[in-house]
This record gives sequence, C-alpha cells and structure tokens, in this order.
Amino acid sequence: MTQALTDADGRVRDLLERPLTVGDYRLEFDTARGEEPFFTRVALDIRVTDPARSYHVPLLLAPFSMTTYRGS
Repeated sequence: MTQALTDADGRVRDLLERPLTVGDYRLEFDTARGEEPFFTRVALDIRVTDPARSYHVPLLLAPFSMTTYRGS
C-alpha cells in the first residue's frame, strides 16, 4: 500500500516508488474536504496491461457529482 498527495497540478508523479507491473490496482481518493462533503472516499479499480506506458486517471469532483475516465 502506498499513500501520496497530489501536487499543485493535482497529479501524483510517482505513485508506487517502484516500477509499475502488469496487474490490477485500486486507487482510493480521500475526498472528505469542505464543510459537509457528500463523497468522503472514492475507489477506482484499474487494470494495467502495459507497464511501459503512462497512465492518467482523472477524477473530477463537484459538490454532488463526480466523474472519471481513462485519460490520454
């Protein structure tokens, strides 16, 4: 298990601190910020099939909605 904070651009540049390998991963986001957050935690399960490529997993939050997609 690894924990990391996002930078000013909202990114984590080196999440694992070791080489990425093929496999299934769970990304958990602690989103409990603000006065009365609706979403307190968001979990995304992803599958890495090519560890040589870069993976971009955007998570967009609004007060009562959220979305994610496979970025480029």
